[in-house]
Amino acid sequence: SENGTILDAANHVDHAMSRVREVLPARRYTPPPSQDKVDPWSVLEILHAGDPAFSERLSTARNVELALLDMIRGFSPPLCREICHLADIDGKRHASTLSTVETRRVATQTTMLLERILTGPAIPTLFRLSPDTQNWTDFHAFPLESCGFRVPLPTLSDAMDTYYTHHITKNRLEQRRRALAQAVSTRLDRVLRKAEAHRADIKSCEGLQDMRRDGELILANMYALKDGIPGFEAIDYANEGQPLWITLDSSRTLSQNAQRLFKAYTKGKARLEASTRFLAQDMEQSAYLASLLTAIENAQEDGDLEALTMEWSGFTASEDLRESGAPGNKANQKSRGKKGTGKGSKKKPGSREPVRQPAGSDPRRYRSSDGFDILVGRNNIQNDRLTFKTADRDDIWLHVQKEPGTHVIIRAGRREIPERTLLEAAQIAAWFSRPGKKEAQHPLQGDGAMVSVDYCPVSHVRKMSGARPGMVLYENHRSVRVRPQDPSALGAHPEFDS
Repeated sequence: SENGTILDAANHVDHAMSRVREVLPARRYTPPPSQDKVDPWSVLEILHAGDPAFSERLSTARNVELALLDMIRGFSPPLCREICHLADIDGKRHASTLSTVETRRVATQTTMLLERILTGPAIPTLFRLSPDTQNWTDFHAFPLESCGFRVPLPTLSDAMDTYYTHHITKNRLEQRRRALAQAVSTRLDRVLRKAEAHRADIKSCEGLQDMRRDGELILANMYALKDGIPGFEAIDYANEGQPLWITLDSSRTLSQNAQRLFKAYTKGKARLEASTRFLAQDMEQSAYLASLLTAIENAQEDGDLEALTMEWSGFTASEDLRESGAPGNKANQKSRGKKGTGKGSKKKPGSREPVRQPAGSDPRRYRSSDGFDILVGRNNIQNDRLTFKTADRDDIWLHVQKEPGTHVIIRAGRREIPERTLLEAAQIAAWFSRPGKKEAQHPLQGDGAMVSVDYCPVSHVRKMSGARPGMVLYENHRSVRVRPQDPSALGAHPEFDS
């Protein structure tokens, strides 16, 4: 207000948050405390005059970047990093460790940057990690070499609008990604719990053969035994004639004891077979859901998530249909007849129909340093189409080893694939895989842990009948170990490590 009373504030700061300065309606406004910084014009005068005050203030901070940030009013962290980058100084070094020559370089670059800011025209600029991506990482009123590849724009408003529009879209994509990933993760956790239960069932059936053996030995020795005995010693001829004590229920006859064991064996065998079958289904589902999660993590556009949402819907529909056809579910068996999946219908419960893909859903496409096309599937449905419809038999197929990931194809065109192209395609396969994403730390250096990638001709890849999308078998393959590499940063040629 006119008398300096706060009417309202975007962010309220009470006494619990700051004992120095409250920002609340009806409170008296007080300016922020002085930061003891020097305005850029004064800093420039100090530098031109060779005043040691610059060096003295520089050496008192924790590191060089913070020293510049604490010294110059209006400076931002990107400007401080730019000075250190131009001076070829590690900005995280403690300022007191700088030599005289290094301090002079910092002073020189600070002078040049201040002169450019204070006297030169502004050049609004957007920054990105590589020239081939639209993933904007920052914007500034001036082109900064330390911020990556630079794209000048007419006005700063244009740069801000482009940057924030991109990030708003990216945040919306991230929200959709999290929602879909949460649904898939929940289903995956459920499948893994079922798998543990089926493993426990299998383990509980470990003594089945012993039950059958004991029943047979009881029948074989009935002529020499009497009913009501607590047990007897028999010779196990199937085990090198070793003596074996068989405990009996004295309240039952010998025949009843044998039948009880045979009945328990038959029941346990059925349970073992069912649990083994269900565990195989669980492992197949978990592998598929893990690959779906990897594809969701790699989704870069709304179209990618749309395709994955449709794939997820197809999976849940087929699984719900399969589970509704489980034996013993009478209510669901009646509903199947009404829905056309019972008697007289050609569709079997749990049958997997192809999932329609959104229009314009094409594989990611890259060009290797040797001029070969590299195609990368965006989801499991597209992986199948890419490998078995798009690729030729002599093209090279790649996939990260024993982990969820995408299918990668090198279009050979009846040419021999150079080692460099094979390496780059393997780096892309590692990048678009779960271990690649997890281990990669920097998109330009590709300094994540080494990942094994298998490769073979497409003719050595086959699809088993009834397998889920993206699930294949391959043979006669070779492997290469690479570091995950962002495809937009292709061009460097690290050593081939096989």
